[in-house]
This record gives sequence, C-alpha cells and structure tokens, in this order.
Amino acid sequence: MGSPLPRLAEAVREAASAPRVLNVGSGSRPVPGATNLDVEQFFDASGRPLVDVRADATHMPEIKDGSYDQVIGTRLPSLIAGMHGPELAAEVYRVLAPGGTVRISCATPAFRAEHWLAAGFHDVAAPGGGLVIQAVK
Repeated sequence: MGSPLPRLAEAVREAASAPRVLNVGSGSRPVPGATNLDVEQFFDASGRPLVDVRADATHMPEIKDGSYDQVIGTRLPSLIAGMHGPELAAEVYRVLAPGGTVRISCATPAFRAEHWLAAGFHDVAAPGGGLVIQAVK
C-alpha cells in the first residue's frame, strides 16, 4: 500500500493554486469553493447556513486587503451597483490581489465603468448597457 504523503502533497498544491473567489451578494445561491458574502444569512432545506461572511459589499471590514483573486456576483441589487457604485468599486478593489478580476451582474443596467476606472481598475467593460461589470486590478 502506497504512502498517503504524495496524495496529500498533491492536494496541498491544488488548493494553493486554486483561485481565491469572493461571491458578493450570494444570497441563497452560494458558489461551492468560494467565500459567499451577503448582508443577511440564508439557509438550505436542512438549516445549514449558506453565507460565510455577513457584510455589505460596499463595506467588508472582515476581509483583508488583497485576499481574493476573483470577485464575482450574480444579480446584485441595482441600487448597490448604481447609487453605491463608487463605494462598491473601491471596496472590491481593496479586497482583490494585484491582477485580480471582477465580474458582477445586476438586475437592471446600473454599472458605470467610470466608477471602476476611478477606483483604479483597468480593462473595464460594462456590457449590456451596465448589466455586467468586468475589470482587472
């Protein structure tokens, strides 16, 4: 029977190379392997919590600077994407590592590329008239 050490070393290498992903506004749609963040806690049918970090995406003091390689989100409320766009962009920029990427969608067109450019992002795109924001730190 072979030693478990080579398998353990391989698992550690895979975990170290996997991107660190933050899923903002996760709600009841957590992404496996990601840190799921929302302002309120959601639970699955068995009562297991679905949100890892309870915080507003525009203010995430629990998350250290440069902690994530990717920030994603699906159907973020348009109020956050539009009215609070500068705060959201600045906070996402803060938690992303250099070279990190963001791709977030919202319910109605609300993202404005200038908010993300002002925060320091490059390669900013807001396809769909602002339904999605994509950018690189």
